[in-house]
Order: sequence, then C-alpha cells, then structure tokens
Amino acid sequence: MATEISGSSAHKSMKNRIVIVGDTNVGKSTLINKICKQNVSITSDIKGTTTDTVKKTIEIEGVGACTIVDTAGLNDDTFLGEDRKSKTLNEIKSADLIIYVTDDMNKTQIDFETDTNVKIIKVFNNKSPAIIKPEDSEILSVNALTGKNVDLLLKRISENLIPKSSSITDGLVNNHNEILLVMPQDKSSPTGRLILPQSQIMKELLEKECLVLSTGLETLEQSLQMMTNPDLVITDSKVFKEVDKILDKNIKLTSFSILFAKNKGDLNYFIQSVSVLDNLTDDVKILITEACTHSPKEEDIGRVKIPSLIRKINPNVTIDFVRGDDFFNVACKYDLIIHCGGCMQNKMYMQSKTNFAKSHNIPMTNYGIVLAKINKILDRITY
Repeated sequence: MATEISGSSAHKSMKNRIVIVGDTNVGKSTLINKICKQNVSITSDIKGTTTDTVKKTIEIEGVGACTIVDTAGLNDDTFLGEDRKSKTLNEIKSADLIIYVTDDMNKTQIDFETDTNVKIIKVFNNKSPAIIKPEDSEILSVNALTGKNVDLLLKRISENLIPKSSSITDGLVNNHNEILLVMPQDKSSPTGRLILPQSQIMKELLEKECLVLSTGLETLEQSLQMMTNPDLVITDSKVFKEVDKILDKNIKLTSFSILFAKNKGDLNYFIQSVSVLDNLTDDVKILITEACTHSPKEEDIGRVKIPSLIRKINPNVTIDFVRGDDFFNVACKYDLIIHCGGCMQNKMYMQSKTNFAKSHNIPMTNYGIVLAKINKILDRITY
C-alpha cells in the first residue's frame, strides 16, 4: 500500500529513493500516477512528454517515507534529448531502488550503468486487456493504465527496501551519554534554523536519551564547567583548531562533517586521500565540491576558509569549485577532490561519487578531514 504525503519530518536525504526509468512512452509517468493515486506526472502519447525529473514523497507500507522519481526516457532523441538523458542517469546514481519499465518483452535488459549495490525491479507494462505473465519470473507484469498488479509492484518494492534509520553516531555514542555540541553561529549560518547536520545529529542524540549541551566557541570554556567530562565533543570543523586547544586531550573530539563522511562515504579512503596535501606541487589541481546551493559568505568553509588554508601551503595550486550533478562531468580533471559533508544528498548518491573517484584513481576527501589534517589534529580525531 502506498499513501501520498504532503510532507515528512525526515529530510529527503534520509528517505529511500525510488527512480523509475525506461524508454520514452513505455508508461513510466502513468505508472507513477497510479502508484501515487494522483496525477503527479503529465502523460500523453507524444514521445518525450516528460522533459525533466518529477519527484513525489509517498509512504510505502513497511518502508516509510520514500521519494519516487519519474524521469525522461533513456532513448529521447528530441532536440534536448541528450541533456534529459544525462539528468536521468544522474538520478540513477542516487537511487536506492530502480524500477525499469518496458512495454516490449524483447527489451528487458538494462542498457545503463548502475552501482552494484542498487536493486532493480523490472516491470513489463502490458497494455493489452489481459495480463500476460512473462516467462522470466523476475519481470513483473502490470497494466499502468488500469492499475492491474500495481499492488504486487508495491509489495515487491517493500521487499527490496529497508526503512532508513538514523545511524550517524553509531559506534561513538551510547544511550544516556553526555555530548557537547560546538555550533558557532556566524555570517555563514542560515537565518532562523540550524544547519541540517546539527539538527539531524541533535535529534538522534535526543532519541538516544543523551544529555546534550550545545554551545558556541565563545562559551565553550563556560560550558565545560557545566559538563566537565563529556563522552564526546562534536564541533563544526571550521573551529577544530580552537576547540582542540581548549579541550583536555582525554576528551574525545570529532566533527559534524566527519560523522557524515563516515555515515555516507568511505572514511578510510577519505583519510588516505588527504595525504595529497603533504606534497602540494604547483601543478596540483584541486576540486572543491558542494552538494547544496547557497550564497557563499566571507566565512564560508568551502569557498573561503579551506582554499585560504591550502594556499598557505602552496599559493600556486589550482582550486576550482563545482556544485551538484556537475561533479561527474569535471571530476576526472583533478588530483584531489574535497567534498562537503553531503548532508543534503542521500547515502547512495554520495557513495556513487566516492566510487566514481575510486574507479578513476582520484583521491577524494572531506571538509572536516582536510581541516583536521591542516590543523595537525587528524590523529586526535575520534571516528
């Protein structure tokens, strides 16, 4: 059973992501409308009706809140077809589950690359009045227009997905621990809210019934008089150096960015890759990449602070910036990739980026790890 929901307390990065793909006019949009029980996508007999991705949040029994994505056809040969296909392929990189739709029993083999961990459900959209059972038992026959067997598709979806669980602090924080959060608020901070890593981790700590004390850098010493021996201090990476100077060395220290790197990426690879900073010659090219879109301020960690610290090591290195899906188009040109915490992207998409870097032998690391390395406290960090 699927229920459309207008909102969800879970951020999109924490929801399972279901991406519907296939050629043009095979019934992808009709199918998503039937799954969501409303007109989410425009449908017509005209080839290439879906020109951009369409996303909807739905509640699937046994799985929870999911984002379901309708995409442009993989064989779109219209004027902008290649651009649309590129967007579809980027959506595939973020998928926890792919539904591959075909209306031709002779075309059931996928012809696009996927991460090896992604599960795929093959659907034959049988447009005839009677449902024909495919010889291949892995292919589910449905009628997207009438809704025949869509209930079986939902059952198969729930069998192939597990509910997303918050596990950012697992292995570091136990129930009832005392945790000190250092969250400086400056010009780069959003108005009226905490940034996602802070709010997400704080919620997780409260669910573990931890005693949580949050503070800025200016009140850190005063906070340590109230919480004299915290089990863990989690700080914004940009004040790593200052926080480390104040803390006793027996107090465990990490950062929001490093916790997200551990949760979504390949922390060991990130730590290994940061050694590139030990040999920054003039010809080194560095790509700093962000998942989200925001207007950088003078204290921005990715656009200002990290480049400034790197140029103190060698002012002649090349540093470029990229946001969002453009990562895959440019990353191969660089000797080191420095990624943000990735809080706005789901785990599968972050792992797709990491796997891309590894497959091309490009060192890739993370904001927090870079700042810990430059401040000579990487060995001190708990993760």
